[in-house]
Amino acid sequence: GTVTNKPYKQVDPEASAKKLAEQWRTKERWKLTAKTKLTKPASTKGKKIATLPKGTVVAVTGSSGKFYKVVWNNEDNQKKSGYLPKSKLKKYTDPDGGDYVAMVKTPLRESDSETGKVLLQLKAGTLFTVLDTSEEDWYWASYTDEDGETYTGFVYQDHAEKYVEKNAGDYCTKVKTELRKTASDTGKVVLELPKGVRVEVKKTSNPDWYYVSYNDNDCELLEGYVASGHLRRFEKKKLDYVAVVSTPLRVQPSQSARVSVTIPAEQHVTVNDTPVNDWYWASFTDEDGETHTGYVDAAHLKEYEEPKPEPEPEPEPEKDEEQTSQPTQDGEQQTAQPAQGEQNQQDLTSQEADEPSDAAESEEATEDEVSSNNEEISDAEEPVPEDTEEPVSEDVEELSALMDDAA
Repeated sequence: GTVTNKPYKQVDPEASAKKLAEQWRTKERWKLTAKTKLTKPASTKGKKIATLPKGTVVAVTGSSGKFYKVVWNNEDNQKKSGYLPKSKLKKYTDPDGGDYVAMVKTPLRESDSETGKVLLQLKAGTLFTVLDTSEEDWYWASYTDEDGETYTGFVYQDHAEKYVEKNAGDYCTKVKTELRKTASDTGKVVLELPKGVRVEVKKTSNPDWYYVSYNDNDCELLEGYVASGHLRRFEKKKLDYVAVVSTPLRVQPSQSARVSVTIPAEQHVTVNDTPVNDWYWASFTDEDGETHTGYVDAAHLKEYEEPKPEPEPEPEPEKDEEQTSQPTQDGEQQTAQPAQGEQNQQDLTSQEADEPSDAAESEEATEDEVSSNNEEISDAEEPVPEDTEEPVSEDVEELSALMDDAA
């Protein structure tokens, strides 16, 4: 038989390199969990292209049996294609990746080079996602424009920095507005938001449009963009209110909204904001200790007032003790003794009353006192016994002797 040779397929090196660069830029990144050979074709016995160390990041472009087809970017920034075992790869998430913001106007390029093709210009303040920071001087990043189209490319590291959200938190719609898929007045409307509903703002890098999340009537979490001018900070006042009647706690500020729980009358409710369209955003803790949040009709609540304490009785005025006589066992009457202070006062009063009014009475009192004193002294002296001789003094004896001599 005749053998027909197939024509040789020529490969354009430039086109091949461009294709590999495109795949490296756009495809999902994976990471080696162990030192492994990059081979071609998809076999452990295939030709070795390179030995890749543990931790090498590659872009997965396809699958063949137990192997992934990958693109590897070597130290010389050259892209190589080959196969790696699936068991040795895992999805790569750069710990330093995430939300970044452009500090100045900067291009998103097709390759990690200053001469790389510009895919689009990122304005200063534009938020984008960094997927890989392992490239020297460049971030591998993605950006979704207002029309929802996603671009993947490289951003010069010096033109961007990690995004830190400073104004995230709970907000409330000031007017009826729309939750849109993209940050644009022409973006697809995800949901109409009534006035007064609460949303969680996650990103405010775009001063005109905030990226928010919102729980709808069916408690489904929806995300999108809301015009920043249609939002205001959610005021967490935490005021104590009481349910006037049994009232429903609803998921939306509407009488037709789903009821999450019914609040019994006279139960305490914590109000977290001023009423909007006659609705309070409030929280309620049930008997099991579970806390529910939602909207309550403002007409069904009243401010809680602490019960006023009962006034303490005024002390009765003290009464003077009356001197009363108490009978003793012998039937005699015993006069009650006044208090010490009262006794002293009575003594002073008695002394003042007993003082004489003129000099004569004073002299008589003095004489009486002298007489009394003499009587006391006399009584105090002991009588001398009758049979006791008084001793004769020596002077008397000498005088008697002189008289005898003279005679």
